[in-house]
Amino acid sequence: MYKVFMNDKPIILTDSPQNGFGFQVYDYENVVLDEILHKLKKDKLDGVVLFCRNLHNSWADFQKHFKVVSAAGGLVINDQKDFLFIFRGNRWDLPKGRIEKNERIETTAIREVEEECGISNLRLDRFL
Repeated sequence: MYKVFMNDKPIILTDSPQNGFGFQVYDYENVVLDEILHKLKKDKLDGVVLFCRNLHNSWADFQKHFKVVSAAGGLVINDQKDFLFIFRGNRWDLPKGRIEKNERIETTAIREVEEECGISNLRLDRFL
């Protein structure tokens, strides 16, 4: 199963015929994906389930509809267990940014959090 969010609305690609999500189910092979995306964008759907006979192939096809941007960031937690979020684009988000050429994802994560939040001495505990 793959779950992608568009404006906080889930698009669930699954090879399971069970619909335990409460959203309209569409057959991936018979759907016009651009129409589904338009309906999600215009608030005509709260989410969708796309049933895939071959999940691997459908996921590969699904990704062709989007530009993939490689980015990294992090969930920052201090010693008091407070979480750090930033507010941008009218929503709360985790600090993150694009990976620069020849940069490791771990380096990007630290650099972006430091740049966006003005903090230093960060430590990577684990990959999310």
